[in-house]
Amino acid sequence: MRKYIFLLMIISILTTGCSDPVIDATTDKTKEASVAKIGDSLSDTERAVFKKAVNTILRTEMKRYSRRNALSANQSNGSSIDKALREAIHGKTANQIIEQAETINPLLREEIASEPLHQGYNTVIDATTHETTASTIRAIKRSLSGAESAQFEKDIQLVLAYHIDINSLLNNPDFQSIIKERRKTAIHGKTAKEIQEEAKTIRKNRDRDNFYINMDDD
Repeated sequence: MRKYIFLLMIISILTTGCSDPVIDATTDKTKEASVAKIGDSLSDTERAVFKKAVNTILRTEMKRYSRRNALSANQSNGSSIDKALREAIHGKTANQIIEQAETINPLLREEIASEPLHQGYNTVIDATTHETTASTIRAIKRSLSGAESAQFEKDIQLVLAYHIDINSLLNNPDFQSIIKERRKTAIHGKTAKEIQEEAKTIRKNRDRDNFYINMDDD
């Protein structure tokens, strides 16, 4: 009996050690790290197929969810979007991800592939509460590539800083409440694409103002 139990333990250890790595979508960091780890274990061709499959699944889920649950004034779907995206890929191996992507309707895959931007750019930010704001932003970032996610983070921080204008509030007794209201006004109901375009405009105007300031100095 002891020999049998010992044998089972050995088999379990060997099986665990040889199992294929899976995606850990618990957080954005674990998702990026686990996807990168899986990619490193694949050939160049396999890695490209795997990463394309991950993006296809996330973009498809975002598109489906947006169609079913379009945000309105009395809906707060941020946490649900976030959960749906995590569950779409969490705990799956490279082969399972690739197989899952293959099961997506060919017409939908073609539609997604023809889109110049990830579907996440068309998702509306729900800034009703701090929780829905954070959840919606996380969901958008999960549907983007690493570089796009980082750029979106910079864009939204720039837009928030521009609208809040914290220097004008330093001596205001309602400092905290005004910041919350301005934060909501700055991003609520806007798509990630709109945030991106607004950030471009802010940068353009800032560069123009700096140019004229430098001319005056001369």
